[in-house]
Amino acid sequence: MKAARKIRSLPDGSNTKIIALSANAFVETKKLALSNGFDDFVAKPFRETVIFEKMALHLGVRYIYEEESPRKSEQDEPAQQLTPESLSVLPRESIKKLYKAAACGDEQAVRQLIERIPRSQKQIAGALTKLVENMSLDIISDLTQHYL
Repeated sequence: MKAARKIRSLPDGSNTKIIALSANAFVETKKLALSNGFDDFVAKPFRETVIFEKMALHLGVRYIYEEESPRKSEQDEPAQQLTPESLSVLPRESIKKLYKAAACGDEQAVRQLIERIPRSQKQIAGALTKLVENMSLDIISDLTQHYL
């Protein structure tokens, strides 16, 4: 918060765009950031695309993207194998805990929760583990948010 106020006090500081990044996803945190001079707010875990969208919004830039190369296989994209519905086989309380840990960016807690998934659901556990290894806690958060 001090950094935003310091930047705003500089010559031309009022024209500088400042986006807060926080591990705290609570609405109050966003309100506090916006009331203390930040132009926008992004909570962890965040996706790269969200950051670029915020920059485009506040800076008025437009991106030109290179075409994506075809995917090797579905196994390269564990998130394609998972849906909120596919997680419904897990206990609702476990899904809620998984959401909370992922939304807070607590990789260790997410890994511990994945270890508790029954062996009968090893495909789900494997896909979630790949997401953690790819630092995609945001996807886990999105998939489990449905169960709140």
